[in-house]
Amino acid sequence: MTANGVQADRKLCEALEIAENPQIKIAFVGKFQTGKSHIINKLFLSDNPLLQEGHGMCMSAIPVSITYGDTANITLLNKQNNEILSISNPDREKIAPLIAAEDDESREEIFNTFENVELRYPNTCLRDVTVLDTPGIDDPNEHLLRETTYKVLPDADVIVMVIEARSLSKPELAFLQRKLFSTGLNRFMMVISRKPQTLLNEAGLEGIVQSVKGQLASIGKSDIPVYIYSDSDSDVFLNDKKDCLRDKILAFARNYSAENRCSKIARLIEKHLREEMCRLELQLAVFGKDQNELNSMKIKSVERLNEMRSALSEFSNEFEARVTVRRNNCQLGFESDLNDIKNEFLKKLHELEDMSDTQQTVALADSILVPRIEDAAVLRIKQFQDDIEDVFKVMKKDLQGYWHDQNFSADFGELDGGWIQNWNSLWVTIGDYLVSMFVLPGGWFLSLGLRFVLGKIPFVKELMPTNLLTSHLIDVAGESLTKQLEHVNTDFKEELSTLQEKIADFLREEEEKEISHQQLILETIRTQEETADTRTHIMDIQSRIGTISDMLERLS
Repeated sequence: MTANGVQADRKLCEALEIAENPQIKIAFVGKFQTGKSHIINKLFLSDNPLLQEGHGMCMSAIPVSITYGDTANITLLNKQNNEILSISNPDREKIAPLIAAEDDESREEIFNTFENVELRYPNTCLRDVTVLDTPGIDDPNEHLLRETTYKVLPDADVIVMVIEARSLSKPELAFLQRKLFSTGLNRFMMVISRKPQTLLNEAGLEGIVQSVKGQLASIGKSDIPVYIYSDSDSDVFLNDKKDCLRDKILAFARNYSAENRCSKIARLIEKHLREEMCRLELQLAVFGKDQNELNSMKIKSVERLNEMRSALSEFSNEFEARVTVRRNNCQLGFESDLNDIKNEFLKKLHELEDMSDTQQTVALADSILVPRIEDAAVLRIKQFQDDIEDVFKVMKKDLQGYWHDQNFSADFGELDGGWIQNWNSLWVTIGDYLVSMFVLPGGWFLSLGLRFVLGKIPFVKELMPTNLLTSHLIDVAGESLTKQLEHVNTDFKEELSTLQEKIADFLREEEEKEISHQQLILETIRTQEETADTRTHIMDIQSRIGTISDMLERLS
């Protein structure tokens, strides 16, 4: 490229530098206390338990980056005073209070205090590797989850999900489908952590591996490698011992990171070559013109350039106003959709006769509601995109090839049914009848019969203890549902704002390209006017066009 006059810009130079000195990022994810920190301690920290391992309620509160250092050292940025805390040769007792918590309140306090946690450790396998230890994906605090685990995942070259020795749970499958695969993060592997207390033999573990692979295949991901990790030396049937598993993870990560870097460089090179091709073709079209033709082209180009510059501000303001109106309409429509979904769900709860059915429906709320919420969001976003396309057609802007399908993943946790949610509905009913024996008249047997009859009378049965408890359960679930949908609505607003920013950025880039094109025409005309040997220059341009065409063909 350089030999043919195509200069690399800053982005390409940075990509080449990263390719020459790669730092591979491997993120470990999973539910709380599945063994993420334990495996990292074993595989990458020389069996030194620096990262707090989950026992009881202990939880990683913030992501930790583990990289190479000549000596062990941990640094953290204190967000409150903007000072960096550094601890040399730390042990677990010094590190744990800074990054791990035993309850939600202390976890949030740590998150609000520290960030950019980096643990350096003298293990040679970390020389070109950064390992990320993340908080649990089952964190009930959606805000912390978004600002910690979800935030670091897009930058990872490879994601290692650690699960217990069992099939994938519903939260784990939901995390894969909504947070990883829907965003294109398919650089993924699974590690089953066999803890010492897991009483499973070779056949049992192999059965779990096949079960997990079957679950992954059911969501269209049959190519994801699944490994087993165990500390026990007695598990002679395992091939995935410490060193072997670490080598597999590193080889997997290096393969993907190399592929990512090469793809990025190839895209940037292709972009530069095509831009140079356009410039040369423009030069070829200008060279050979006589002075009158050049003067005419120059006048038209200057007029076009001045028109564009004067219209740019006016156009941008009009465009932003029109898009904002449509975005607000889309947001109001989605809020209406959420309200309809909530009312239909609560109506369904009220129509259920049995308390156990109500409890089960509340427990399954996410699987019932999330598909409807995501469908509503996708339809609204598609409508928003169609509206914007209409705006551009009116404003004579061609966006062909720009729009693409927009996904929306709803962050929807389990509904909280309150203290009644996990009560055994049979015992609730028995307790109801026992209370009736002491409250209703006519003796024990008559009162039981009277309770049964009253339970069949509309309006009266609503005052019976079982129905009162069911109503309370639905009320608590309704409040929980309202809060969940508020989170979903907030995420949807952010999605629309991001989409609007992308549209504005696209417009700005298109305007800048057009201005640059007109400026290039003027520059080419000046070059033509200053060139004495036009024929030689044309032959040189044709030769360079042929060379760049060859480079593009080799690149493809």
